[in-house]
Amino acid sequence: MTTALDTETFLIYPGNLAPDLVCVSWAGYDSLNDEQGSGLYKHDDEYAKRFVSLEFEHRHTVFANAPFDLAVFMAKWPELIPVIFKALDEGRVHDVQTREKLLDLARGTFRFEEDEDGNVKAKGYSLFDITRRRLGKMLDKDTYRLNYHDRYDVPLKDWPEGARHYAISDAVVTLEIFEQQEKLKQYLGNEAAQVRAHTMLHLMSCHGFKTDPAAVKQLKERVVRDIDEVKGDLIEAGLVRKDGSRDTKAAVRRMMDTSVRVWTDAAEKILSGTHDKIEQMNPQELAEYADEKGKYISVAEEPCIMSGDKTLIAYSRYSKLQSLLTGSIKDLETGCTIPIQPRYEVIQATGRTGCSGPNLQNLRRAPGVRECFVPRDGKVIIACDYQAAELHTWAQVCYDLFGKSKLGDAMNKGIDPHTWLGARVVKTDYVDMDLDNPLHKAARNVGKAANFGFIGGCGVPRFVALAHGWGCDITEQEAALYKDLWMRSWDEAEDYFKFIRDCQIKGTKFFAVDQLRVQRVRGRCTYTSACNSLFQGLAADGAKAAGYEIARRQYTQPDSILYGTRLLAFVHDEYLLEAPEERAHEIAMEMQTVMEDEFNRFVPDCPTHAEPTIMRRWSKKAKQVRDDEGRLMPWEG
Repeated sequence: MTTALDTETFLIYPGNLAPDLVCVSWAGYDSLNDEQGSGLYKHDDEYAKRFVSLEFEHRHTVFANAPFDLAVFMAKWPELIPVIFKALDEGRVHDVQTREKLLDLARGTFRFEEDEDGNVKAKGYSLFDITRRRLGKMLDKDTYRLNYHDRYDVPLKDWPEGARHYAISDAVVTLEIFEQQEKLKQYLGNEAAQVRAHTMLHLMSCHGFKTDPAAVKQLKERVVRDIDEVKGDLIEAGLVRKDGSRDTKAAVRRMMDTSVRVWTDAAEKILSGTHDKIEQMNPQELAEYADEKGKYISVAEEPCIMSGDKTLIAYSRYSKLQSLLTGSIKDLETGCTIPIQPRYEVIQATGRTGCSGPNLQNLRRAPGVRECFVPRDGKVIIACDYQAAELHTWAQVCYDLFGKSKLGDAMNKGIDPHTWLGARVVKTDYVDMDLDNPLHKAARNVGKAANFGFIGGCGVPRFVALAHGWGCDITEQEAALYKDLWMRSWDEAEDYFKFIRDCQIKGTKFFAVDQLRVQRVRGRCTYTSACNSLFQGLAADGAKAAGYEIARRQYTQPDSILYGTRLLAFVHDEYLLEAPEERAHEIAMEMQTVMEDEFNRFVPDCPTHAEPTIMRRWSKKAKQVRDDEGRLMPWEG
């Protein structure tokens, strides 16, 4: 039998994502009293800890947002940490929110829903949202939810009936949702791994990441200067108002006048079949259409670069700078006094993770942003990242599907695929490539952009923008030549894209793919999304498994050198860890071993390498530094 658990706590506040427990409610089965039904234990009940311990020791437990409740239990009763991790190890902790996301991934309705008229709207995954959709019930989230801390010292017998009912009802509906989801459990085989990973990510956020006040101040001053430099020309062009605000409609109209228009996913459904009509519109009609449908046209960085319009490119730079000033820099300023605690989304459509508040996985590329992040006093940062992780997973997918991969064969021989492809670009031998030669270095950058871009089904126009991000300014004609060269270099690519095309859902323009090596399905996605899902998802699965194993040792294995250290951030193929400087080398070595061992279980035919670096502040420029005995030392910058 299964028990649903839910906690009521003090309010979350900056610096504390695991607030003090007020009560724990249950529905299903109470191991302590050997009874079925539902009930409530207050934090100071002499049986509360024993009840929670028994549930984790012997039963399958169900939560809505399990990582939060687990962190609350760990903070309240640290002695239960090994018991909780054991339940996670054995796949006995379930989360209805994660399950709902996996089911929607399989349906092809992840994060959106469509009504009978074809209107698309965003879909949420809170317990309130799932209860409304699945059970047709509206949970009361206003009356009692935010004031349970007022009842911390109040005996349960003196609580209003509504307060007790509210707490218990969350556990009851969680169990009802779980039982409904069980009818489709063939699509939930990946749940345990995702719950483990989400717990690791939440514990990471609970610890938080500090920032350096001097570095933040310097960054802010530089960004303000850069904004002032570009603002004048954009005001003159009509894309920025005199008060500094952006005129998005004007930017959309300008994008409509270019030969490149990038639509949102929602627009692909709503505007399907209208593109030819747009081409025939006169300027007045085009302007009216842009005002009406502008929300479906993107003027983000990539489409602006793809447009080739210098004013739109400047507009995208201005947007980034403004976003940096009003968003990330404010977060960085907070981190000077309170640790930054981003929220991680354990699974996105491709299987990758997401991050917000701030997004540490996609920090602005402005110089000095990462350098604002520093460890606590007496500690250093150990960064360990996988080398070309998604190339290894793409090669593994090809080995699994076709029994071959020239890319994998090359990497297994120690050949750098970017340099190898760059050599073909400049028509020289691989052994003669000299990366101190500007021409050869630029050719390798083209090879790098090609290897990472084309494996995801990237088209020629989009590759121009992608290559720009790697510092390569190329024409569409050159991009077409590089794509042909890439296809001929790794001939398994033709088989791969044919396989993806064969995944098209009959009678539609959408695709469905089964993730290899894990039980996860992605349905009703676009062609490029299908191309990306197989290898991006596999890389994410391997990296998540590694992060969880690091966390398990940090929290439950006193004999591990990792015990007591804390993860700081996860950036797709890289983990950052905070550790005492005097043991940093040994910790880095074990971190490297764990990351390689766990990830390479997912890529046995094309194993990758993880490279650790010790630093005093986070920086992409950081390099390995070793002393005379070969021990890793902090990079000083």
